[in-house]
Amino acid sequence: MQIYWYAPFNNASELELARCVGRTGDELCFQSLETRRGVRLAVEDADLQVIRDLPDTAGDNGTPRTRRRRAQIALQRVTRRHRLVQRGDFDIVHLHTYNPYLDPIALRRLPDPGRLVVSVHNVRPHDRALPKAAERALLRAGYRVPRLLIVAHQHLQEQLVADFGIDPSRISVIPLPIAPCDDQPPPRPTARRFLLFGTLRMNKGIQVALDAIRALPRDDVELHLAGRGHPHLEAVVEEAARADRRITAEIGYVPPDRQDELFRSADVILLPYTEFSAQSGVLRDAYAYRRPVIASDVGALGREVRELGTGLVVAPGSVTDLVEAMDRLVIDEDIYRRLTQATAAIIDTRSFQRVATAIRDLYDEL
Repeated sequence: MQIYWYAPFNNASELELARCVGRTGDELCFQSLETRRGVRLAVEDADLQVIRDLPDTAGDNGTPRTRRRRAQIALQRVTRRHRLVQRGDFDIVHLHTYNPYLDPIALRRLPDPGRLVVSVHNVRPHDRALPKAAERALLRAGYRVPRLLIVAHQHLQEQLVADFGIDPSRISVIPLPIAPCDDQPPPRPTARRFLLFGTLRMNKGIQVALDAIRALPRDDVELHLAGRGHPHLEAVVEEAARADRRITAEIGYVPPDRQDELFRSADVILLPYTEFSAQSGVLRDAYAYRRPVIASDVGALGREVRELGTGLVVAPGSVTDLVEAMDRLVIDEDIYRRLTQATAAIIDTRSFQRVATAIRDLYDEL
């Protein structure tokens, strides 16, 4: 089977997953970034044909991080993807990143949509750039093109059906793969250090988390916020860290080695989203490090945490709920131990090999 993967961000460890998908006689072409933060990435791989010709993310290679520059890069990526797919004779074309503004048009220009598979990480964009009705119409048009859509949780499948009228038989649910941290030391008996990690966006509930730590009547806890994003939120986080010694801020790009250190040193991962139409890569990372979470009851996020028992679920935007949950994990050894054990139990069920097998089986069906 001739397989093509478009994975410009590697936001679900697609390269490692791609190595597990192939079977004897398959050829898999993997198209991704040429450089990352100005560093040229390797193209040699014993199991894959790696094509690295996609431009780096705006702002990561010294270019301006403006909306115009992001649009230019997105267009360049789509154009190079189209050229490569047109040149190849692929049985399966799998896009691991979907652009909600360009792909409704671009996908219609790809040859044979019956071979097209799209992994939908964000059913709706995190940040709205169009009026709600126009956004819905555009997304609906794009989601109707591929033969198959893949989402990470049943809630997202239900959202595609309810909001965009997609036939449920065209949607498969496959969770994000987990790469376990095998040498992770055992956690402390109770929580002391809370981590809020990732892109600083308006829907992340950052202000809720800051208000909660201020309202928590304890001096023996710490909230660490790490990542980059909206300049206003970066400023809010830095100001909070100056005003409260229990809050620490690490603004900017967090390289993998430092991310590893942060998750190892954390006791609980905070996911206090105010709204969310995706599944969280940070939640997957929490599982990898066997760390329980406190998550808002929004979308697939709260539903999965409740179903698997891997954390506490709070009402979105509720400072009171978040304070109570944080305090509970600080004082209750039994519940903290139970939640930690639940996160560890998820790892084997979502190994790269299991997830890859599920994807490859879908290819065979198509």
